[in-house]
Amino acid sequence: SAAARVTLQPGSILQPHLHPRATELLYVVRGKFRVCFVQELGGGRFCNDISQGQVAIFPIDTIHYQQNIGDEEAEFYSVLNNENP
Repeated sequence: SAAARVTLQPGSILQPHLHPRATELLYVVRGKFRVCFVQELGGGRFCNDISQGQVAIFPIDTIHYQQNIGDEEAEFYSVLNNENP
């Protein structure tokens, strides 16, 4: 497993990325985030707004990103089920 604590300033985006060997669970510690993932082959983009105490799950090998949509610094924990995601 791997884990990280991430903070983003208002309006900041954690650039689109994927984890080819891990599913990611994101837990919001404080703030408001827009979390999005993109389906393969032009299947569309799906977004959800989440805040403190809520979670998002990104399946293995799925392009996804997070954006701080609040007015203050926001923080989340990311937990992945592979030490080399």
